Amino acid sequence: MRQVESQYNNRRYRLLQAYRNNKPRPQHVSPEGWQWLIRNLWMDDDFQKRSNQNSINRGKQEMGSKVGTRSIAQIAYDLTKLHEAAGIHQEKISSAPVPIVEHFALVLGRKPNHSRGVGIRVVNRVAEERIRLQVQIEASEQREAAARARRRSFFEQRL
Repeated sequence: MRQVESQYNNRRYRLLQAYRNNKPRPQHVSPEGWQWLIRNLWMDDDFQKRSNQNSINRGKQEMGSKVGTRSIAQIAYDLTKLHEAAGIHQEKISSAPVPIVEHFALVLGRKPNHSRGVGIRVVNRVAEERIRLQVQIEASEQREAAARARRRSFFEQRL
């Protein structure tokens, strides 16, 4: 029943949009039915009030819409906070050897297993561990390559 109701509402909405945009009557709607919709439904005062209220409510929903798990207001507040911190600590930020992503983490805070940043490799516990392991792997590969080279040179000297 929900599916049928949804399809019915969608069909009525498409018809209303055609009427509002001054498009010709759809072929599947009889001329009498079209006139009835205009006179008894879309020109009705109650319908007009509900339509206006729905427009207002949709505007409120869009203002409070979320980006990820944070609302637009929260993001704006965090951005303001970040700009204030940047203005206050400009000399420290520019002279610090800390990457910019770490500054974001200091201002915005950290979440376990969640990275915040600006599109470059960000720093959190999981990322730090992954980076540490990558460095260890690369170091062991370099040691292995050096050992192979020493072994190869040892065998070449014996021949």
